Amino acid sequence: MTTADAPTLRVEIERRRDAGERFTMKQTVALMVPLITRVAEAHHAGERFILTPSSIRYVGSGAKLDLALASATQSSPRDRACLAPELRGHGTNGDESASVFSIGAILYELVTMSSIGPGMRRPGEIVATVPDAFEALLAKALVSEPAHRPADLAALAQALHRCAPGASMPPPPADESHLDHDGSIDVDLNLSMLPPAPEDYAARRQVQRELQRLSELQAQGQPIGPFATKGGGPGTGGGGPASDASRTTPRKTGATSRLAEMKERLEADPRSRYVVLRDGMDHGPFTAVELLKQLAQEKFNGEHVLRDVLSGDERPISEWSEFALFVEHTRLGKEHSLEREKHAASVVADATKSQFKTLIAAGISVIAIAALAGAYYRLGRDSADDLTVTGDRAHAVDVDGELAKAKAKAQRGGPRGAVGAGVGAPDGEPGQAGTTPAGSYPQVPDGLSCAGAQARYVEDYSKDAPPDLTQGAYAGVLSRGTYLNSCGVPPSMSVVVCAAVQNGRAVGVTVSTTPPNGGISKCISGQIRSMAFPAHPRLDVATTSFAAQ
Repeated sequence: MTTADAPTLRVEIERRRDAGERFTMKQTVALMVPLITRVAEAHHAGERFILTPSSIRYVGSGAKLDLALASATQSSPRDRACLAPELRGHGTNGDESASVFSIGAILYELVTMSSIGPGMRRPGEIVATVPDAFEALLAKALVSEPAHRPADLAALAQALHRCAPGASMPPPPADESHLDHDGSIDVDLNLSMLPPAPEDYAARRQVQRELQRLSELQAQGQPIGPFATKGGGPGTGGGGPASDASRTTPRKTGATSRLAEMKERLEADPRSRYVVLRDGMDHGPFTAVELLKQLAQEKFNGEHVLRDVLSGDERPISEWSEFALFVEHTRLGKEHSLEREKHAASVVADATKSQFKTLIAAGISVIAIAALAGAYYRLGRDSADDLTVTGDRAHAVDVDGELAKAKAKAQRGGPRGAVGAGVGAPDGEPGQAGTTPAGSYPQVPDGLSCAGAQARYVEDYSKDAPPDLTQGAYAGVLSRGTYLNSCGVPPSMSVVVCAAVQNGRAVGVTVSTTPPNGGISKCISGQIRSMAFPAHPRLDVATTSFAAQ
């Protein structure tokens, strides 16, 4: 195969990405040290070009620069990420300093299988065995400002070779101090695309390396206990294939997991590097934490332009894959909130219709009862006495225990057997005809469950006596469902509420949700206990269900 027929390095990177593989440190050094040397020679010969994986031919295990491809426009987003900031959007070819940046970006992608940009992690967070020296040279190569970036490719090749000395032939001698300063250039790592290391980074790296070593020993069948020897086997710290951890670690792919992971990665960089253009004005610069907060509050949307002052990239927020996730999340959250509000309004409307129908039925009942009362009055006093006794029997089916004894005692003491005696009156003393003092009903304490309140109440519910107040009397309070919103009930959750009400307040409440959620159930219970209900001394029980959408 000739060089012109060989695939590009971009094709090989994508093949390995699809297979869940990455370049090991030895493979990276073997591939890139000779290439960096040839790129340096081309620049010294006066060549200027655009260096990306798509302008490099992958021949066997080696890489060769294709100058014909190096002058073409880069269409791949991953290739554009390899361009030095001063070249983006200008279509110009780069000098040696720009190629230093591109080499740094390519090295990062080979080892991590990720592109540089917002939310990028340090290589050691992805591959435990990456040498500290490799991270150090990347930090210098990825400085965004050319005035503070090293411009010596030979020094870069020398530093990379030291990361795995046996992987390639040594490059021509060079002064590695040029990676820190060279003439008028002082390298400023504060301007590097590589995020700064957290305070506990070194300790975390040490733990990762030890876990990697133990994993390799276990894979080789060696002991992992206190007698295991550090670096004691092939590939354990000696730069072998196992120590490079060439296979990528599967990551969670759920939407929530991706969002949480990206948020953590973005917020790991504390620098103020993001500016948003809105209404013709620049807003910022913001840190990632500040920008995500602005997006959550809908201060900016996907159409507003975002500029990364480090990389120089500038495009609508919707085209930044790192931030478009959060814009979409905010939009979906707003839609769900509107759906909940519509659902609550629908519940209130249904309750209002039910209440109106109940009032009409009550009005018809009152008219019918009044007509019957007038007819009975005309039939005479004897009939009226019979009717009074009949009405008393209708109210007498709901009592037992001490209340039953009191009422039976009252019935024995009055004339004609209880027509003129009230419940709880002393023997032989007349009472209010047809009335039951509120104090005759047992008073249930607050804070019970619905079943607990019924158990404390001494009335007999086994006789199927109707409640003193119908379900319609509670519809205007319990069935509105507006208290669900303040407790954050999602549309996918169904709720069943049982309320035992006495004297206008809920003395017993039981709430069950599907799927179960103790926090939401407790919140709804508290809301119901604080509501005002139609007042009656008798304990009545109402149950309301809200179906999931």
